[in-house]
Amino acid sequence: MRIRNETGSQLSDARIPSLLKRGEGALTTPSTDDGSRNPTILVVEDDRELRDCMDLLLRDHGYEVLVAEDAAEALAQLRQNPHVRAIVLDIEMPVMNGATFRGEQLADPKLAVTRSCC
Repeated sequence: MRIRNETGSQLSDARIPSLLKRGEGALTTPSTDDGSRNPTILVVEDDRELRDCMDLLLRDHGYEVLVAEDAAEALAQLRQNPHVRAIVLDIEMPVMNGATFRGEQLADPKLAVTRSCC
């Protein structure tokens, strides 16, 4: 998937492998733990334009979306929103990179059950 900004220049190649798939094993189950209609995906991206594009794209596909601009905010979002079903994670971020975030996520049993893709 290619995401472009308003001027048409390419921001990044974003890979969201199975998150947008429909059918068995996809994140399209009709109910979630919090009773919302569609699964919730957390987008962690420090680039505002790319974060906004991914938010819009996922919402257009029917997902509930939470966004975080850094890994510390993402951990806080996960603690406040245990119903998050998947995370789209930027690897290169200031303060705490994606690998460090993932290590902290997996170290907390309450957060470790959420799938991530980078």
